[in-house]
Amino acid sequence: MLEIDNIPRSRTMKRVLYIIAALCLVITSCTNPKQEKREQKQHPDLALYELKGKVKVVKVLFNSNGYDELGYTLLFDAKGMCTTHRYDNLWNDEEIVKDIERNTERQITSYTAQGAKSKEPKVETHFIYDAQGRVANTNAIWYGETVVTENLVYDSKGRLKKTVRNVLDPGYPVKETITYRYLATDSLNNWTRREALKIDENARTGEEEVISETIYTEKRVISYHK
Repeated sequence: MLEIDNIPRSRTMKRVLYIIAALCLVITSCTNPKQEKREQKQHPDLALYELKGKVKVVKVLFNSNGYDELGYTLLFDAKGMCTTHRYDNLWNDEEIVKDIERNTERQITSYTAQGAKSKEPKVETHFIYDAQGRVANTNAIWYGETVVTENLVYDSKGRLKKTVRNVLDPGYPVKETITYRYLATDSLNNWTRREALKIDENARTGEEEVISETIYTEKRVISYHK
């Protein structure tokens, strides 16, 4: 989720926001040791997006300051593989994920994302998994340079607990820590609403560097194959 109201709208920052949006397409996995490990081998894309069951469509909305924004959509086939992955509203553009690469476990190891209308240069994102098959680190590469990194931490239930994000931009370096609180699940125990607290350690008010906090919610509407 991106809070853009208090961030300078320079070309550099638009580029940074675009890259973070590409990273934000990933929600990461949920693991409950034995059962989830079996499901992950059968349906690696479902595990990647923290989903279980015969998922067909997932629509995600982020809500901050009382309004929904930056929703994205995931489509899955009957085998659990993600066939479409796009942002629905990114500066009135549509961001498409393509050029997907996988390892021998069929987990996604990298993809590229590009705005359909803006024709922004492709952002290449790489994923590193831990021993439980969960995403541990992500790296976004722009023009051959790593510009955004994320480290992910999970709770005892295998749910995403915290994301530490670093934007390696010399003109506007950013370190964010995002923690999550789960509020609702559906009948298959897929989360449908969670709250996130984002702490920006490098936020600025004019020339002064401050620590800012932003609370937003993520809502998922999930439909299933019959």
